[in-house]
Amino acid sequence: MSKTYAAFSEFLRDKSGAMTIEYITIAAIGTVLAIAFMYQIGGGDDGDAGMTGLVNALSGELGQATTNIEGSVQGAGNGS
Repeated sequence: MSKTYAAFSEFLRDKSGAMTIEYITIAAIGTVLAIAFMYQIGGGDDGDAGMTGLVNALSGELGQATTNIEGSVQGAGNGS
């Protein structure tokens, strides 16, 4: 019984494993944050979120503006 108690006491006093667990925890938190950050920037599975969605929306708006400008320029030339 004395050996078991001594081994258990030694286990409780040993702090070397605690540093490893702290580093693993910090790395896991960093990984989760990086994945969340990249998901927000790159967008989700549908491609309509984050920066991808923004670029797609701006591209659509610019295409519509180009169509409107071309139509108004052509319409102004026909009326003269």
